[in-house]
Amino acid sequence: MTHVRNEDALWRLPLLERLSFGVFEFDNPNFLDKAPLEQLTHLSLTENRKRNFNLASLGRCGSLCNLFVQGHTKGISTLAKAPQLEHVRLSSIPKRQDLSFVNDIQKLKSLEVLLGGRQTIDEIHHPTLEELRIVRVRGLETLGSLVRFPALRVLQIEDQLQMHDISVLGSQLHELCALNCKNLEQIIGLSEQDKLMRFRAYKTRLDLDALVQLDWPSSLEVLALYSGNEKWNKKARQELDKRGYREFG
Repeated sequence: MTHVRNEDALWRLPLLERLSFGVFEFDNPNFLDKAPLEQLTHLSLTENRKRNFNLASLGRCGSLCNLFVQGHTKGISTLAKAPQLEHVRLSSIPKRQDLSFVNDIQKLKSLEVLLGGRQTIDEIHHPTLEELRIVRVRGLETLGSLVRFPALRVLQIEDQLQMHDISVLGSQLHELCALNCKNLEQIIGLSEQDKLMRFRAYKTRLDLDALVQLDWPSSLEVLALYSGNEKWNKKARQELDKRGYREFG
């Protein structure tokens, strides 16, 4: 939507638990102040033209477990006061915005950072984070050490053109995906992932022939490798099928 009127009517819905709000020309920074935030479990706030929502009211979200924020940053550190928040997606967050507030979200289980731009995410660390997804963040060169996330089980890296290597040393991943990372040449510590169940690689510079023949752990169930060559892909799939690995699942 581009415009909306009488938006306060939303707050007269007595059973409202899930709200997705995205109106591009909407200009009311204090839109959330009168919202029944205490009863929301899911909230999605996509960007408006000015990206000017004040998020400070989100500290009242006593039941919120799932949040998506696109572009808005004012008062964003208040997210740490939402006691039930587990799943956070942050989109188009400018690099000037430090992400260390994420560290104080007590029950955080999954984090996705997409779009926007920054060189590192070194400021983020979390003891309970289980899933980390980084998608199309401009200029990101490294994830740093994953030891900062001792509970991490799922890692997905997608559309990261500046990333040349990833270190998974010190982690116990169950799922690892590297998708359209065209300059990615190395995954350090991959052979030590003895609990890995799913691995996918698409449009990277990894040695795919070596990965086809790798002595994968007995836990591995899904193995999907794709190059830019359809003939190679078909041959590799046949070999992986013979070895008992599924393409999907």
